[in-house]
Amino acid sequence: MIKIRPAEPDDSLAIAEIADVLGITGLTQAQVYNRTIQLSASDEHRIWVAELDGQIGGWLHALIAHRIVTASFVEIVSLAVAERVQRKGVGRALVVTAGNWAKELEAELRVRTNTRRTAAFEFYKSLGMRHAKSQHMFRSS
Repeated sequence: MIKIRPAEPDDSLAIAEIADVLGITGLTQAQVYNRTIQLSASDEHRIWVAELDGQIGGWLHALIAHRIVTASFVEIVSLAVAERVQRKGVGRALVVTAGNWAKELEAELRVRTNTRRTAAFEFYKSLGMRHAKSQHMFRSS
């Protein structure tokens, strides 16, 4: 059975290790520990972990996004599921949890995914989400 609960700082090692599935390398336990404390103190961020058989198998970070030209919405900014538990409902359970938070806020749930992540694209479609737009991202150097 999958248990979804708010992340705690002591979950930081598992969160950092699972982040590898996103291609995020070099993330330290200390960084995740400090960020978990910081983000958990905010009413506008949620981090949930999914436990399966007593081990953390995935995590999701969502936030309330505010824009001047649109209504606020809940955005999934990170979702990672350990390879050992993929296709066992962990990602779905985490997204449903984020969706429930969005419903409580009477807000839309959104997620962005890299165009190279075709499996993620299909995953979100399987949850009833629809492709709304494609865009480019730019960074300052």
